[in-house]
Amino acid sequence: MTLTDPQLDCVGCQKAGKCCDFQPFIPNYILGAMLSAGVKIPSSGEHQWQPLGLIPARSFRKRHGNTPEGSRGPDLFCRFFDGGCTIYKFRPGECRNYFCEGMTDGHHQASTDAFGLEVSMAQSAL
Repeated sequence: MTLTDPQLDCVGCQKAGKCCDFQPFIPNYILGAMLSAGVKIPSSGEHQWQPLGLIPARSFRKRHGNTPEGSRGPDLFCRFFDGGCTIYKFRPGECRNYFCEGMTDGHHQASTDAFGLEVSMAQSAL
């Protein structure tokens, strides 16, 4: 299977939260690197501290899942989004493999596989 890159126009994106209209899972080893670098983790009820890392809260996931993509507002934006990604250097696999437009089944599978690998690595880090 050959994946082709979708044509993305991030500068021209009209979505208020760009692609950051969800709260990603941040595995423990990335979270540790962020904390070591002095990155401030926003206090919020939108995520939970777990041994595997920072996990979106169940209430957030439910609200997010029940809100159509075009209707998501600032209450569903990533807590690390402030007009742009404030953790770009440390962004997790969910963000690194996100394609907003033209995402093919192959891209979706690659993103799913990367997420699974990241969870496995977080488990190994424990």
